[in-house]
Formats: sequence, C-alpha cells, structure tokens
Amino acid sequence: YNPYPTQVGEHFWDGRGDAYIAFITDTLKPMIDSSFRTNSEKEMTGIAGSSMGGLISLHGFLTRQDIFGFCGAFSPVFWTGLSETITKQANGSGKIYIDIGGKEGEVILGIGSHLAATLDEAHAVYLEGVRQLHLGLIEKGYQPSKTLMYVEDDEAFHNEPAWAQRLPDALRFLLTWLYSNK
Repeated sequence: YNPYPTQVGEHFWDGRGDAYIAFITDTLKPMIDSSFRTNSEKEMTGIAGSSMGGLISLHGFLTRQDIFGFCGAFSPVFWTGLSETITKQANGSGKIYIDIGGKEGEVILGIGSHLAATLDEAHAVYLEGVRQLHLGLIEKGYQPSKTLMYVEDDEAFHNEPAWAQRLPDALRFLLTWLYSNK
C-alpha cells in the first residue's frame, strides 16, 4: 500500500502503491460503474482506509482528484516521515477526514525499536506524524471542519474496533450531501 519507497529500520516498502491506485481507478471503479447503478461523479466518489490503507487512500485521493472527491484516512501511517511528501500533492480541493488514536504506538514498536524506546515514545511518534500531516493540509488550503476533519481519540488503539467507533462521524462529515436531506 505504500506509494513511496520507504526504509524504516530493517523494513523496506517498495513503493508500488501507484499500481494499486491504478487498479482501483482504471479497472475496479469502471467495472463497478458499468455493473451497478452508481453516480460516478467525483463528488460522489471517495476512497478510505486504515493504517497503511489510510496512507494509500490519501495518496490516491491527492493524485487522482479527477476521480475522488473525498477521502477517509483512519490512523494513517505517517510515522515514516511521509507527511511532508504527501502534503506537497495537496491543493485544498475535496474533503478529507483524518483520525488518530492516542495509543497506537504498538505498531511502531512492532517495526523496530530504533523509532522509539518505549511504548509512550511510540505513541508520541505516531501521533506527531499525523499531527504534522494535519497541519500540512491546513497550510495547503484545507479548512478545519469544512473541508478537513481531524479527530484525536486519546484512548483509542490501532485496531478495527477503534476505527469502527469513529466511522459514523467520518461518514457524516464526508457525505454531508447525503445527511443534509434528512
């Protein structure tokens, strides 16, 4: 899922995320649009994911804004130092939801102790990477609570139950057009 070649300690991601996004935009989405009754306009089309899926979703959203009008990134992996790289692609259009838990550092400790010596340090490293992403997107023109929703959940871990708990608010923000008619 990583769009950028990245070395973190002993771990290397080869950066083939663009091929994944190309599959979604050039193969999967056209197949869905031709097989089902969809509205294929970009304002009605989004991409979302968690962890590495949050990273690749943001990358796909920012590089294919001809396809995607909104993005949900749950606990995106930005402790790898990619927040500056990805925000260079941002232009302030579309809507982005980003969240992060305060207890997500176990993921970092699983990669290697060179990033953080303790679990508390690992939590802080993960949180700081996503905070930098948030600030970078604001600098690029995203407006808090209008085109950018950022949520920190101090007690949340890096897992599906935490993301599921935050999903309803993310959908209400990203799909305002759907909820405004109710």
